Amino acid sequence: MKKPPAAAHRKAARGPLRAVVVHHKHPAHAHAKAAKSAKHHAAAKKATAAKTHKPRQWSPDEAVAICSLRAVDFALGLRFSDDELLDVYWSLTGDPDEGITIAAALNGLVERGRGNTHHAGALILGVDWPQPHAVVDVGGVWWSWGELWEPWTDAVSEVWPVCAG
Repeated sequence: MKKPPAAAHRKAARGPLRAVVVHHKHPAHAHAKAAKSAKHHAAAKKATAAKTHKPRQWSPDEAVAICSLRAVDFALGLRFSDDELLDVYWSLTGDPDEGITIAAALNGLVERGRGNTHHAGALILGVDWPQPHAVVDVGGVWWSWGELWEPWTDAVSEVWPVCAG
């Protein structure tokens, strides 16, 4: 697990994204931790319900703002290729800098569905610092751009739980 850089911006490794698969055992205390995490994000969920979702668009080394698609793809274990993610992006918007909402990413990928091995208990988060961005909270660490990071901000404005089923 890496610590986030002190600077507001970081460069992710160039090249195709390699999904990081996190296998997570759920001891009894993990459920208590998940409940605490859910309470922590309750305020963000309430705030999210009252306003429209904003496009997530931080792409440190990409020409197209697809962080929402990458986060949803990882959280649901769909394993779309980079080209497939770009096809979904272009079907949802024509602007490479516009970005898309987490809700649009969920709809766009699930509509093209395939079998999944999702990370039940994970949270897809819309964070607002350093820019609007989508990450996946997996057991208290954040997956972003193919790597695990320690959480770097409390500015979470959206929470989408990944449920088994």
